[in-house]
Amino acid sequence: MRSLTINIALDIKKDVGLKWITLIADNDKLSDYYISEFGFVKSQNSKNKQNYLFVKL
Repeated sequence: MRSLTINIALDIKKDVGLKWITLIADNDKLSDYYISEFGFVKSQNSKNKQNYLFVKL
């Protein structure tokens, strides 16, 4: 599944210039997994306190 998602993202990057994938994890355990396994970076929105995960393509 990961390779399919990355391949789709890379195709979009080529066609329209996508630079980042943004993700909202369902819980802290998933968030930690995405950070450790895929290199996502965590950022918190100050308005709604939502944690966003970003990875550069």
